Amino acid sequence: MRERVPAYAALDDSRLHDVRAVAAWAPVRPASGPYADGLQAYLDRTVAQFLGSAQTSAEASEAVLEALTADRPAFRLQTSDWAREFTGTKLTDLDGSAVLGLTRGWVG
Repeated sequence: MRERVPAYAALDDSRLHDVRAVAAWAPVRPASGPYADGLQAYLDRTVAQFLGSAQTSAEASEAVLEALTADRPAFRLQTSDWAREFTGTKLTDLDGSAVLGLTRGWVG
């Protein structure tokens, strides 16, 4: 069994909400059969992302509001540096191998 994510007590309200949304998937794990370990690895990675460097919902909202009020908003909007990098990879990855290389570790 994987090590559990630290207590949520140190999170601000928006990050706590995001982590709880991911944690709500926990009851699905027992019914996941052969995919249970991969699902748990993905959930652990996602929660760790929220606990670490993921932007808050307030930060994302700020970026969206800025785009909505811009004179010439971008056609595509990524609200963080991580999202810009990942989306850039996806848009230039014609056969999917680069995205697979980046995400393979997300499921164990």
